[in-house]
Amino acid sequence: MENQEILETIKKQNQNFQKWILILIPINIILFPMVFRKPSIIEGLKVSLSAYTIGFNIFGLIIGSLLAFLPYKKLRYEDKYKRFVLLTILVIQASGLILTILNAIIWTAIGLMK
Repeated sequence: MENQEILETIKKQNQNFQKWILILIPINIILFPMVFRKPSIIEGLKVSLSAYTIGFNIFGLIIGSLLAFLPYKKLRYEDKYKRFVLLTILVIQASGLILTILNAIIWTAIGLMK
């Protein structure tokens, strides 16, 4: 019975992770070309679109698949796989947003110092 409760909790958390990922991807796609304007915003949009929708998610899939081999609450690999993949993608997307914002702040500060 305890294992079933854990699986239900993980299922709810996975739904939360999915919601946050779906929120972060469009934000990252829009913000990235605004901060990195080389050579143009359109080129930056193409790069961010491919990176944030395909590249980082494939990377998260690979890393999450490997992390699912770690022991976690005595669950089977199949039960851990989705959780670790979603959590890895969420961390990558959140890191991308944080780094983009920090980059914008730093370059704005450098621009003000000139």
